[in-house]
Amino acid sequence: MDAHRMQIIAALTRQLQLNKYASLSGLIAAVYDYCITVDKEVKINHQSLQAKHS
Repeated sequence: MDAHRMQIIAALTRQLQLNKYASLSGLIAAVYDYCITVDKEVKINHQSLQAKHS
């Protein structure tokens, strides 16, 4: 398992333990937020790699 998957599983487990997600929509929103964060990180990494090569 990669580090990002480990992070999301740990985060979701923590949140569920805190009972913050009383509904499925809360859980979906959390996963969506996480995916946006990862997507931004990937774009930033990609841009920095391109800058190094040019």
